[in-house]
Formats: sequence, C-alpha cells, structure tokens
Amino acid sequence: DAYPLADLQAGMLFHSAYSPETAVYHDVFASRIRAELNEELLRESVRRLMVRHAVLRTSFALSGYREPLELVHREVPVPLEVVDLRSLSASEQDAQLGEWLEAEKGRAFDWTQAPLFRLVVHRLSGEEIELALSFHHAILDGWSVATMLAELFGIYDALAAREEVRLADAGLSYRDFVALEREAIGSEE
Repeated sequence: DAYPLADLQAGMLFHSAYSPETAVYHDVFASRIRAELNEELLRESVRRLMVRHAVLRTSFALSGYREPLELVHREVPVPLEVVDLRSLSASEQDAQLGEWLEAEKGRAFDWTQAPLFRLVVHRLSGEEIELALSFHHAILDGWSVATMLAELFGIYDALAAREEVRLADAGLSYRDFVALEREAIGSEE
C-alpha cells in the first residue's frame, strides 16, 4: 500500500532531518519482565503483530513522488535481537544495559527501509528479561506502543498456551486516519 504522510509525521521527519545529531524523535521504551523467554514464540508473535499492523511494515519515501508517501511493504524482516547477559553480575548487567541504551539512541533509522522499529531482549536470568522497543516516533506514539505491547504479549501468551490467538478488531487503519485528516483540512468547516 502507499498513501501520504500525516502532517504530524511530515513535521517529525522534517525536524529529524534538520537536526540529525539529536534523537528527539527516536524513542526507546524498556521494561523488566519476570518470564522465561521462548525466543521462537516471541519471534512468531512479533511477525504476527507486523502482519496485523501496517505501520510496523512501513517506510517513508520523501522524494520521487508528487508528495512524500508512506510505503507499506508486504513483508519485512522481524527486527528482534536477543542478547544473553546471564553470565554477568547484576551490576555488570546494569552497566551493559546503560551502554546499550546510549548506543541505541545514536542508531538512526533509515526511513527508506522498513521496519522503523527494533525489539531487543536482554536475558538477565532464566526468569527475567529486559524488553526494549526502539522506534521512530513518526510510526508510533505512547498510546499505540501500549496497545502494541498488550497485543504482543496476548499473542505470545496464546501461542505459549497453544490456544487460538484472539485479538479485538484493530479499528481504523493509519491509512484511514490520513484520509480523515486530509478531509478535515480540506473542509471549510
């Protein structure tokens, strides 16, 4: 699929390009989770989430067309990395996590390549992980991150229990939002 950017997205990308040395729109959310990790199930869960939400398969074409476009790809690689820190002490783990976070904030996204998010799992013990989601704010906001993570864990839990994955209807697509925004901007009202 392909459709124009929302005005807010265009502004974020402009400011990101104008000040590439800052990471103002590069967000990193990290959470410690008490759970055993089944990497294969997590990878499949992320893949299913990406199928469900086009924005997770989106890149941006800022030139080459009449106007900047979001390009939704049929398939993209699952951006999941697992780092094993179990052999380190708690203080060494914290130091590694801090170093990783600083390095991740400096890893820019290439807007022409989907996906524009990364998921990194740091194994801390057999029963604890730190899950980090890194993304450009032009594809996700706080509300959508919360929804996405809830869906990710719902899919993972269902697969782990060997149950059917049941998720609520996703509602409006981002394509629909962009169309509604354009309609509103074009209206005299």
